[in-house]
Amino acid sequence: EYGQPLHAYDLDLIKGKKLIVRQGNEGESLKTLDEKERTIKAEDIVIADGNSKAIGLAGVMGGFETEVTENTKNILIESANFDSEAIRKTSKRLGLRSEASSRYEKGISSKLAEYGIKRFLKLIEETNSGSLVEGIHDDGSYEAEDQFVKVRNSRLNSLLGLDLSVEESKKYLEELEFECQVEDDIITAKVPYFRSDISIEADLIEEVGRLYGFHNIEPKGLEGPLTQGKKSDLRNFIDKIRDEVYGLGFSEVVSYSFISPKQYDKLNLSQDSKLRDSLKILNPLGEDFSVMRTTLIGNMLDIIRRNLNNKQFDLRLSELGNSFVKVGDDPSQSKEEKLLVMALVGDEYDYYYLKDSLEKLLTKLGIEDNKFQTEENNPSFHPGRTANVLVNDEKLAVIGEVHPLVLDNFDINKRVYLLEANVDTLFKYANDNIQYKEISKYPLVDRDIAFIINDRVEAQDIIETIRNNGGENIKFVKLFDRYAGSQIEDGKVSLAFKIGFQSNIKTLKDDEIKAAFNKIVDKLEDYYDIDLRS
Repeated sequence: EYGQPLHAYDLDLIKGKKLIVRQGNEGESLKTLDEKERTIKAEDIVIADGNSKAIGLAGVMGGFETEVTENTKNILIESANFDSEAIRKTSKRLGLRSEASSRYEKGISSKLAEYGIKRFLKLIEETNSGSLVEGIHDDGSYEAEDQFVKVRNSRLNSLLGLDLSVEESKKYLEELEFECQVEDDIITAKVPYFRSDISIEADLIEEVGRLYGFHNIEPKGLEGPLTQGKKSDLRNFIDKIRDEVYGLGFSEVVSYSFISPKQYDKLNLSQDSKLRDSLKILNPLGEDFSVMRTTLIGNMLDIIRRNLNNKQFDLRLSELGNSFVKVGDDPSQSKEEKLLVMALVGDEYDYYYLKDSLEKLLTKLGIEDNKFQTEENNPSFHPGRTANVLVNDEKLAVIGEVHPLVLDNFDINKRVYLLEANVDTLFKYANDNIQYKEISKYPLVDRDIAFIINDRVEAQDIIETIRNNGGENIKFVKLFDRYAGSQIEDGKVSLAFKIGFQSNIKTLKDDEIKAAFNKIVDKLEDYYDIDLRS
């Protein structure tokens, strides 16, 4: 009840009917209550009888010879306080841990010895369990000094996130039997004898928080020079790209950032290519890991080769990683550029499948007004099946079929459709402020136009010409047919486009659509010398 260990002796078995508390004698032995012989050391504290014979290990366990049994008539009750360090060392050395030792070794108030034995005697009297002999013998003059702990009310409120007045804090402590004095912001609390766990300011703050109720404290943000940790906008954007690419059915791969310089030869890069100007590692593991990559294409082709060698012929792979680019001649001025590579291998895939995947990704990222421009000078790609993707005339990505010679260099015997995009440029033009636009309630009218034109003219340029000259009511322009064959002369191609017209404010009249359509035809004839087909 009080946390004070007590021990009962059979008084008639104690020689001289008195107890002596002394240090142990080196080598003496004692049989404890668990019926085991214990060898005593000089640093142990023992309880001895009138003949100075050890009858108990103080604060740890009593002796077997003076144990209370069913034949006991007279009981001597011991309530004591021992040095916590001595009890701990004895208990540890003997491997003997008891309820008493676990309390003594932590330290308990010396006042509890008197309160504990008086409470025990009171219970004997109330339950009529025995006859009390008058008098309590008290030996020892150790008295614990009163302990005082100060707490700043401002500090209390700061740690708990509360706004208590100093009087409110004082009231909480007084409810726990602390005697408190207040001076300005400081509360000086006298610690009750039974609260040996209270020694510092934080202990008192915890007691106030406990009574107030930690569950009643409303969460608050951090105050001070610290900033809330969160991902940067770029990292959130990268996470979004990964999610969208995964949603398009591509599996993400990860490769090393250091490569062999021979990889640039396998990519057919010219000797003066900027991609060859890579950072060299000072202590490489070997030539295969001696430079930092400037492109992710070579790593992707290596991964594709390994998959094909393992009989995996349907591949949709992507990697988003760092490349390392020099800034000037000083390697310390280099910078990292994040690149995205997407690749397709399989009979079901072609350039247009990959182009569609890229367009869907750009739409999800809010990147509009992009255009595809033929690229014939990239040695890693097929010259007739490659395009640069531009936004505001800035290169966003390269997309196309990998050059057959490059595939031979990587021992790949399947066609590979691949794109590489600069993530930093994607981030530059991305727009997450997507706003709702009301769907027009007026009818959509479409017109088809087909003509023969020089096959060197890009469809993208024709689409831009149509959009720029068709007026504000043009909703879409789509190429839906391309024909080149025996009925078309060499160097020519037949293209067919579908043009959609729609207004948000009215139903378009035939003469308005006809005027816009005729203007488109006139401009196409002026710019490209087309031959309209009926």
